[in-house]
Amino acid sequence: TDLRSVITDVTITAWNEKDGLPAALIGALAQDREGYLWVGTRLGLLRFDGAHFTKWQPSGNGPLPGDWVRSLFASRDGAIWVGFDGGVVARIDGANLASFTLGTSAARGSVLTLAQDSAGVIWAGGENGLHAYDGSRWVDWGPERGVPESTVYSAFGDRTGVVYVAAGRGIYARQPGRDTFEQLASFGDTFG
Repeated sequence: TDLRSVITDVTITAWNEKDGLPAALIGALAQDREGYLWVGTRLGLLRFDGAHFTKWQPSGNGPLPGDWVRSLFASRDGAIWVGFDGGVVARIDGANLASFTLGTSAARGSVLTLAQDSAGVIWAGGENGLHAYDGSRWVDWGPERGVPESTVYSAFGDRTGVVYVAAGRGIYARQPGRDTFEQLASFGDTFG
């Protein structure tokens, strides 16, 4: 379709294999505070400078803990958080890489979402539930804290400090300073 007559004052650019973007499913995007676009694919993690895609490799810390990047988040401190299959989360700070495994179950699922609240806590959710990282350790947030024992599809921390999660067939919110989530909405037979 020719969009020139519909959209004005907009530049549309497409990138593909010739620009260094592998022919792989893109599953996650994040922009860091320096303006770089991070692209998570089934074949690894890329960084885009506006002209070229470069596969990101850690220096000296070993390889990334997986190839299929399921989620990305740029935190306020400048770090890039990366979610993988197997309940694994990586934190990239410059050229440094730290990896974490979430939960205690032998059957760990994909980390589908990453977020940060106003206190700086990083939240990770996915097929193995919801977890929070306070800077020193990960804490599981399950049914005893109001989050159903099901897949967490997305998470978001707003400016006022409220953390929202879509889990199972509902949306849940945690007010700042509270130890539990409250259900805000139910999706019935569907999820979102």
